[in-house]
Amino acid sequence: MKQIILKWILNTEERLKKLKKDLKVKPKEVKRTINPIDEMLEVGRVDDGILKAEILHNKKEVIIRVRGFANEFRAFDWAKLQSVLWQSDQDAKEILNKEVNKRLN
Repeated sequence: MKQIILKWILNTEERLKKLKKDLKVKPKEVKRTINPIDEMLEVGRVDDGILKAEILHNKKEVIIRVRGFANEFRAFDWAKLQSVLWQSDQDAKEILNKEVNKRLN
């Protein structure tokens, strides 16, 4: 179990190093086709006093809006960090499943 946690930590550190390099590069502008908010259904809302999150969906599209950041750079950093943490967690689950499957076979 300690090895799995160590792998997860190392994986997270590697992704954070890569993220720091990527942040130095100016992000590409992306054309987004977002449906008007009126056409989207609100699934939920969370407000902790600092950040406010809204979850909206329309057919196959889900949008999570988080408001309350001091500026766009802090919002961008937070979003990138969440992506890194989510991907690291997915990688750790995948490694754990492979090891469990090896032991079961």
